[in-house]
Amino acid sequence: AGDDWECMATDISCMARHISSFLSALSSGGTGQEKFDLLLSQPTLIDACWTTYCAYLVSPPLWLLACCVEARAQARKKVPNAWEYVRLRLFAFYAVADHLRSVDLCFATDAQLTDGICRSVWGTQPLQLRVVAWWARDMTMLVGLAYFLDFALQWTHAALGKEVPWTKLRMLKIAVGAVMAEMSLCAAGLVASNRFSWMYGLVLGVVGLNAVASGVSWSLLWTLLPEVRQKLRPRGPGTKIVREAAVASRAILALALLVLGVFLPLSITRLRDGALDWTLIPGMEPGSWIGSTRFPVLSSMAGEAPDVLPNPAAEVVELCIGWTLCILVLFSSGCDLPRPPSGFISAAKLGNSLRDDAMQQNLSDFFME
Repeated sequence: AGDDWECMATDISCMARHISSFLSALSSGGTGQEKFDLLLSQPTLIDACWTTYCAYLVSPPLWLLACCVEARAQARKKVPNAWEYVRLRLFAFYAVADHLRSVDLCFATDAQLTDGICRSVWGTQPLQLRVVAWWARDMTMLVGLAYFLDFALQWTHAALGKEVPWTKLRMLKIAVGAVMAEMSLCAAGLVASNRFSWMYGLVLGVVGLNAVASGVSWSLLWTLLPEVRQKLRPRGPGTKIVREAAVASRAILALALLVLGVFLPLSITRLRDGALDWTLIPGMEPGSWIGSTRFPVLSSMAGEAPDVLPNPAAEVVELCIGWTLCILVLFSSGCDLPRPPSGFISAAKLGNSLRDDAMQQNLSDFFME
């Protein structure tokens, strides 16, 4: 037990040292070019990776704490709509899966190493566990995205008295299902074949899904939600749900731009470097099973590959996505309706209640005149 505590103290000291070095590099003086060269040096980027890892280490527990706070509020005070109810549970599962993935966080590098294209913090997590945790997290996020867009289209059309576009909803569900199947196939192919080219199937799936989600979110922001807002009375019960839907739609658009702005350029750069011919683990033959493989550790990078740079950008994006989802979970407003036996208000009931409230307000304004 004493050895365990001593190892833990050593690890904490190591992480604190890396964070301190990274903050010192950020606040260092010198000319613009000198500071730029310092920030893009291998020691500074290794410190940045450790800082990102430390932030990731504490984030999922905080996300789960936020889920507990929101679950308590929904059980005692708030009457959630269906999206708020489902979103909370999906995000709790997302946090657990992302924690399993980030316990031994790995970082991409700018060159193909002789002992692996990625570097992990501890080198203890086998690739198959990493991929399963990543798959579970991303599938949860895709299910949540599809559910939100389905829910938003249904309640906005009900509030406007329009027919729900079931064809568009079916196409959305088919598109999300196809992306989920395609990403699952690519993840399995990557582990089973040791071919880096499978990563580009994953990238194509992410790009396609972001394009579909961005289109629906744009329609909500610029067409449906403004129409609903015009029909509602100021500061009425519907203004909260409209504001919440607008925030979620803007978050989807922002995350789509963030993902496309980081992952797409990184993928194009790797394509130019010949990544289609790479193996994920260069020391093993193409077509071989690599599920039990562990990546080399980040701390040995300076001695083994002094000219190779780690890249924490992708994990910073993942961290931003997680915190954005956490904020959305805490941003729930609840409904001013009696709690039904199911525990939440359905999309149709929510939209109809908003339409009825708007009609009653219109009648009241008519008689007042």
